Amino acid sequence: MDLIDPANTGLGHRQVQRRGLPEGWVISARPALVSEDDFIAAQGIRAARENADPGRQYRLPGLLRCGICGRRAESCWSNGRPAYRCRYGRSSASAPDPGRPKNLYIREDRILPHLPALHLLPSAW
Repeated sequence: MDLIDPANTGLGHRQVQRRGLPEGWVISARPALVSEDDFIAAQGIRAARENADPGRQYRLPGLLRCGICGRRAESCWSNGRPAYRCRYGRSSASAPDPGRPKNLYIREDRILPHLPALHLLPSAW
C-alpha cells in the first residue's frame, strides 16, 4: 500500500500491485502442474512476445466506458489496430439483452481525433 499523497497523510493509502522480480520468487516444494524449466521457458516466450511487437500498444486502456451499460471497455486488437470493446452479457454472468449487439467495437484511431474536443466539455466525473 502506498500513501495517496505523502505530503498529506490524512488522505490515506491506496492499494498497488507490483510484480516481484524472479530473484524474490518462492518455488513450492509440492509437485506443480508444470516443471520449473517449462515455466521459465514459457515466461521467456511471453517476454519475447511482449518485446517483439512494440507497436501493439494501447493509448487508452481502462479509460473508456461503454455508452450503453457503463462498463469499462476492454482493450483488444481488431483488424490489425488497437481497439476497445464491450461484451456485456457475453463475457459475464449477467444475461444479455436480446436487443443489444453481441459486441460493441470502436477502434482507437477513431477516438483519438476527438480527445481535444472532449477536454473542452464540462467534466461529468
